[in-house]
Amino acid sequence: MQEKEKSHSGLKVREKELLAKEQELNSTVKDYEDKFAFIQGEKAALLSQIKDLKINEQAYKAKIDESNIVLQGRERVLLEAKHREKESLVKQDDYALKAQDYQIKLSRMENENTSLRAQLQDVRAKEDTWQGKNEEFNRTLKDKDKTVADLRQYNEELLNQLQSQQGNLREMETVLGHLQKKNRLLLGDNKVLKRKVEEYPKRLSQVAILKDRLVRDNAVLHYNLGVFHIQKQEYAEAIAEFEKVLDLNPSDNATHYNLGIIYAEYLNNKPKAILHFKRYLLNASQEDKDTQRAKKYIMTWEKWEEGK
Repeated sequence: MQEKEKSHSGLKVREKELLAKEQELNSTVKDYEDKFAFIQGEKAALLSQIKDLKINEQAYKAKIDESNIVLQGRERVLLEAKHREKESLVKQDDYALKAQDYQIKLSRMENENTSLRAQLQDVRAKEDTWQGKNEEFNRTLKDKDKTVADLRQYNEELLNQLQSQQGNLREMETVLGHLQKKNRLLLGDNKVLKRKVEEYPKRLSQVAILKDRLVRDNAVLHYNLGVFHIQKQEYAEAIAEFEKVLDLNPSDNATHYNLGIIYAEYLNNKPKAILHFKRYLLNASQEDKDTQRAKKYIMTWEKWEEGK
């Protein structure tokens, strides 16, 4: 009976221990169920984020296309403005040459007018002398009348030439006035073109800032997709996303570190892992745990290669 009681008490103790273990196991199962529910919630949140990121990516691509179209149009406008400016400069040079020619012609005509006036004065002097000698040449009156008529005709021709030259001078003055007006208009067009050319680099700088922002947003998008594929153990897709990040930002440390981890721990590609770890160490802080991990990996495998 004593042995039975001892065995019975031992069974009760064992039963209590089993009950305690059962309670512990139930609590761990509940913890695992809670964790599983939490992970499913995170998974659903990540899937929704991925959908939003894809929508944002399409919007960014559309904005990039629109900005490229706007840039092409502005470049065309700038080229047309430059071409117009060149044409206006050529026209200005032509007008300047024509104005010089007109000035030379005007000076020549003025010289001709002075010479004609001198000739008129000479003719008038001759007329005076002939009128003084009129009494002396009574016998040759008929001849004198003819010569006087000839002189009068010559004077009329000279006067007609002077009048025609004065008309030409007036026409030249009107042409010069039109040329001056055209030059003023061309100067105004040049000022407008210069203002447009000065404003165009500012607009280009704004477009460049928008491009930089879009590049950064795309890099963050591809990085988040790479992390998501790592969590789903889709390593080829993760590598593709991280490579897109490096295309946009070749010196991204976190991307190089993640690629080193994928090649080292999941794909067993030591050369690529060492390559990405070395690029990560170029700009990494020395106090970081990930830095020590990358150094350790590189040192171990380089020593192994040396010993081999």
